[in-house]
Amino acid sequence: PIMNNNPPKRPISDPGDVDYPNTTLPARKRDRIDEQTSYLVEGSQSMSLEPTIDAPVFAAEESNENAAAYLEQELQALEAQRLKDYHQSIYIPLMAKANLQAQDDDLFPLMDKVQEFLTSNRQVMLILGDSGAGKSTFNKRLESDLLRAYKRDGPIPLFINLPFIDQPNQDMIEKQLQAYNFDDDHILEMKANRQFILICDGYDESQQLVNLYRTNKLNRPGQWNAKMIISCRSQYLDQDYRSRFMPQSGGPYSRLAAELFQEAVIVPFSRVQIEDYVEQYVPLEPRAWTSQDYMNRLITIPHLMDLVRNPFLLTLALETLPILTEGKQVLSTIKLTRVQLYDTFVVHWLDVSKRRLESNTLSTDKRNVFIQLLDAGFISMGIEYSIKLARAVFEKQDGNPVIQYVHPRDRATWKVEFFGPELRVRLLRESSPLSRTGSLFKFVHRSLLEYFFSRTVFDPSTCANREEFAPQAQYGSSVTRLLDTNGSLFTQDLLKEPSVLQFLYERVPYSPVFKEQLLDVVKKSKSDPGYSRAAANAMTILVKARVRFNGADLRNIRIPGADLFGGQFDYAQFQGANLTNVNLTRSWIRQANFTGAVMTGASFGVLPSITESCSVYCCAFSPDGALLAAGLKDGRISLYDASAWTKIGTLHGHTRRVTSIAFSPTGTWLVSGSHDSDVRLWDPQTHQLGQTLEGHISDVTNVAFSPDGCRIASASDDKTVRVWDSVSGETELLFKSHDRGVKSVSWSPDGSRIASVHGGFIHIWDSITGTEVVERQCIEENIGVLCVEFSPNGQWIVSGDLDDKLHVRDAASGAVRFILDESCFKFNSAVFSPNGRWIASCNHNLTTLWDTETFTKKMQWKNHSRLVTGLAFSPDGSQIVSCGLDRTIRRVEIDTFDIDLDSQDDFCMDSILEYSADGEHIFSSNPERVTFSLDGLQVASGSLDCTIRLWDTRTGNLTATLTGHSGFISALSYSPDGATIASGSGDKTMRLWDVQTGTPRAVFDEQTDMVQCLAFSPCGQWLACCFGKVVTFRNVHTSWAEICYELGAFHEFIHCFAWKPSKKDQPDQSDQSDHLEFATGCEDGSIRVWRMTVDEEEEVRIFLVWGSHVAGIICSDANIKYAVDLDEHSQKFLVQRGADGDTYTLSDTDEAGSESEPWTASLDGFLSEDESEDNGELEKELEDEDMMEIESEEDNHMGGDGALEGDDEWDSE
Repeated sequence: PIMNNNPPKRPISDPGDVDYPNTTLPARKRDRIDEQTSYLVEGSQSMSLEPTIDAPVFAAEESNENAAAYLEQELQALEAQRLKDYHQSIYIPLMAKANLQAQDDDLFPLMDKVQEFLTSNRQVMLILGDSGAGKSTFNKRLESDLLRAYKRDGPIPLFINLPFIDQPNQDMIEKQLQAYNFDDDHILEMKANRQFILICDGYDESQQLVNLYRTNKLNRPGQWNAKMIISCRSQYLDQDYRSRFMPQSGGPYSRLAAELFQEAVIVPFSRVQIEDYVEQYVPLEPRAWTSQDYMNRLITIPHLMDLVRNPFLLTLALETLPILTEGKQVLSTIKLTRVQLYDTFVVHWLDVSKRRLESNTLSTDKRNVFIQLLDAGFISMGIEYSIKLARAVFEKQDGNPVIQYVHPRDRATWKVEFFGPELRVRLLRESSPLSRTGSLFKFVHRSLLEYFFSRTVFDPSTCANREEFAPQAQYGSSVTRLLDTNGSLFTQDLLKEPSVLQFLYERVPYSPVFKEQLLDVVKKSKSDPGYSRAAANAMTILVKARVRFNGADLRNIRIPGADLFGGQFDYAQFQGANLTNVNLTRSWIRQANFTGAVMTGASFGVLPSITESCSVYCCAFSPDGALLAAGLKDGRISLYDASAWTKIGTLHGHTRRVTSIAFSPTGTWLVSGSHDSDVRLWDPQTHQLGQTLEGHISDVTNVAFSPDGCRIASASDDKTVRVWDSVSGETELLFKSHDRGVKSVSWSPDGSRIASVHGGFIHIWDSITGTEVVERQCIEENIGVLCVEFSPNGQWIVSGDLDDKLHVRDAASGAVRFILDESCFKFNSAVFSPNGRWIASCNHNLTTLWDTETFTKKMQWKNHSRLVTGLAFSPDGSQIVSCGLDRTIRRVEIDTFDIDLDSQDDFCMDSILEYSADGEHIFSSNPERVTFSLDGLQVASGSLDCTIRLWDTRTGNLTATLTGHSGFISALSYSPDGATIASGSGDKTMRLWDVQTGTPRAVFDEQTDMVQCLAFSPCGQWLACCFGKVVTFRNVHTSWAEICYELGAFHEFIHCFAWKPSKKDQPDQSDQSDHLEFATGCEDGSIRVWRMTVDEEEEVRIFLVWGSHVAGIICSDANIKYAVDLDEHSQKFLVQRGADGDTYTLSDTDEAGSESEPWTASLDGFLSEDESEDNGELEKELEDEDMMEIESEEDNHMGGDGALEGDDEWDSE
């Protein structure tokens, strides 16, 4: 983005004539970095560590003016040196968005936003971006701009490369100034009288977890006065990352101050930015290609333009494209991946280094060592050096990328192998992609460190055929070499390094040897507990590579802690497996068998629900989180143990629906309001009624305890709000200034104010005097307000209005500050999380989570089939409980139930789904109830008048009208031979019609919902019928009346269905009836592709091939009977989702993962023999499809289920 982009004439190293490390050269010369290559370096600009002018000695009586003048001289000298060190051949202004949740079409220039921040009252600005997005180079550009604009006595720009600072959590400004050789007196002077603009680069590389603003005590009395701009990789952060950067304000830093914080997220390059970059890149050196030549390659090679939207990858691509495309005539057939760009670039870098050394005049000793390296393979020796260094960085420094080497101190440490004075070591170091600042070394980009570390797990150069991306036929049937048991796969927890994992799982589809090795590791774990960690890493890599394990024999595998998110394990056999702490969120485990599997700590992403006998109108947690109370339509209040999710009592007393409940701050009392006009106080421990507060003459709509628990506020449709003494039950205050029923009431956190809503108004009252402080009308007249609540810090009031919006208001003035627009249904409830981080709202049957720091939508889910009536956060804020008219109470864990809004597809629930004729693409469009016959000579149309009309397409004439349905026509489908039409209707029936006679052949009325779609298979044997959340399949060739298979793996209504057409080169469609594919489209916006197989005994099995997004786990008919230590919550949830069975608890004498008798396992491999054969037959079809990113034309070793083909060792006995 803001990179020097001269192609390397030689790699970055210290000057060839310096006898490192016993050098006495000045630091400025020693740290010089070749201008031709600094475009690749994050943090490569060297620091001048020596004084630039001699410090005069002032007499005691010398004025402060002279001292200040000298300090200014030092600052100007530093400015001059930093600008001299700054080199930037290419500058492309970066674009950014406001936060991670913001849409990519709402962008702004990042530099403008930073300048705006510097003139504002905000104190911290966080700049996020992916690895290689250009954060460091932007920071250097910013530093240079601020240095050029610096004026005497103005704010001092200070660039701090955090990984290069020892313990930046303390005194980082002082440490940086000491590195610039400022003396203590001047440092104290600047601390007392000057303001700084801190540009802190590489928070993630410094491996910090603390808030540097707070630990460095910035802007506190007697401390440094500074604004902070800090950058970090977005992959490094968790959900609550802002707490690591946000300042605190008020009192002794009592709360996070969102008003002092700002963030920006760098977005990928646009095509215009890529073109600008190429235009600036080409003239830097004589090249054989023009700008247009580069752009033609970037555009023509499939998916390459998407890849190079990352600036660092664009740099790699421009350097390596001439090599990668050499001799390739048809560019559109080239397949380039991210990892291949790195592979090629590294080889290119070392080749340039080799040619430089060959052309240089070397001493005799150096020449002899260089020849030895050439004989051993210079490039392979250079790669081996970097791989070993990367491994040492992770093992010895826990991934800290900066290595400090001072020879007298470190000559007896591990570092000497990489930075010692030995000539061989020196030549390899000088030739490797490393940068140096004084005694500090690092890879020129963090991603290169992670790339080389990934090669400690699998090094493609160790394969018999060095060309990893060559056609697989060249691999033949060579025996797979097991991975090194001392390697990183066995010794490191790779789940902590997502960027390393990405390099590994990107290799799997194109490296059959690597895939075989990973599968072998998982297989070895069945019999050897020492393989557990490696197997967990291997399984994580395979699942992230979208390898499917449908029908796989995974009995007795040991994969504790593996991340199986989104994995496909339909029909898999997990008997006796160690699945301790595995993550199965959004996975597919239909009919999987978990008998005897150890599932301690396994997570599934969603918690079980509770079903009541009638509608649930409100819910609330006790302050300690131990109890959950729910108010019901019939006047009962149910109490649940929140840890076991079991009912422990019922409170009887109200005669009509309970509309609101609330616990006192200590949890001693529970207050409830009802449509019977009463407010009641209960003891939640004894389940006894304490007292009844009488006074309202109409429905009580809302109740709330004051923060101190001494008073209760209640709202009613009698147009009043009452404040009660919670001990005596007497009315203390009565607010009458409402002209309509009051729908909601809320206390401010300090108890001094009460907010109430009625009609189109919000009132804020003084809770002591009863006087009205603020009356604020809604945005539009006559727009009702349904709910109101103060934020925990008292800064905001959120209200849910009948205009389908949430209004966030200033609590002091009532003025609207933010509008959260759902534009769909009215909001029934809105609540803040205990820490104020989130707002949860419900409208209709949707629940939405909003980010209160950006006031943007974080996630949304549909957890109820009817209206959601109430919401509550658990006291620790980790869970949201919702209740609804569908009689259920449901829980969601915020950390695991995380739907990425940016990944939601634009598929509308009222769409029709269709494959292209060649089966290569899927189209979705708005529905019309019309369908063509296969020969195109006839069209059938369905109407709201319950009739079906047949039309001749040549004349446009109506040829027949079919009557019989009593509801509108919702679905139509011709059989392939054109002799039959299937129709579905709103009358919940499906009919089959004879096209020639127009008479019905059969009527099926067992459907429980409207028939949404119908489709004959291309072979004509199967008819699929979608209604509700189910797809049924009937065998046309056997019995129409019998349902052969029912697919119920859906949480949302199915709105469309399409079979994949047969291939044109296979005209005999009947031959394809044993393995077919189809696509489904659901109300949640997902599109999924399935494979249907039929064995010789006519048994039907259906597997998921891929899905656009899956909102939850699919576990229908999964066997969890006798699963070991599966927690009660997960068990209930899985059973509610369709799983079958009970579990038992691990005894004190058992140990998860310990050696035990196998669960009658007779399979050595992952697949049964029949399954392996079935998948083998599907393989050629898969190779031609290119429907998944991971498939390649050469990859004929990957079966449809993700296991290996052609290896007898994997077959059943």
